[in-house]
Amino acid sequence: MTTTPERPPTAPAARLPRLFRSATARWPRPVASPDVDGLTAPVAGIDTAWHRQPRRPHRRGGAVVLLAVLTVFLCVACSTPEPSPQEKTMDAGAELAARPTLEEITASYDQMLQRIRDRLDTELGPFTWYEADPRSWSNCGGEFTNLGGHTTSPPLWAFEDNIPDDKWPHAQRIVADITAEYGFATGGLGINTSGRHLTHGFDTTLGAHYRFGTHVATTLGVSSGCHRSTSPTPWATTTQASESP
Repeated sequence: MTTTPERPPTAPAARLPRLFRSATARWPRPVASPDVDGLTAPVAGIDTAWHRQPRRPHRRGGAVVLLAVLTVFLCVACSTPEPSPQEKTMDAGAELAARPTLEEITASYDQMLQRIRDRLDTELGPFTWYEADPRSWSNCGGEFTNLGGHTTSPPLWAFEDNIPDDKWPHAQRIVADITAEYGFATGGLGINTSGRHLTHGFDTTLGAHYRFGTHVATTLGVSSGCHRSTSPTPWATTTQASESP
């Protein structure tokens, strides 16, 4: 009689393919069973094509790092306090103290305007100059407000005549050369048409501005920036003295 060998009991591992076929219906990748130690590799009969697909570059990490760096910079910028009004006032006060006094800058501009008039008279004139506007002053504004400084405008000089078109470049060059010695740079919006010309210059360090133009008449003037004065009311004494009997 032939004896059929008794089939050995099925090991738990023999049932693993069916178990994992049901598992992959829910999850796209094999999941380790808590009942089987170390079961993490693909099992026969389970579609494991995802193992053969090349992994995409992990870009999110770089984006996270960049976002973190930007956050740090923003935090640093937000944590840097702006200068207080008192600090700004102290800086403006120090700048004002380093500038020439109002009386010193007035004497300098008076000399500059006199030199210009003399050269224009010598090389293109002579002309009959007069004060079209008197000397004036005012309190400073902006960053120099309430610091005791003043601005000034020497007399506006003029003569009743037009500088001809062909002589204007020469006159303009005289003004540019002399004002450059006093810290001015010629520039800005000008006018250069037949019978009408206008040029400007600026001292960006001291905030001053000159203008020289010709049309029906020719004018030459300058306005200063802010300067501290030895008198709270510049030229008030001179004006009152001239008006007294």
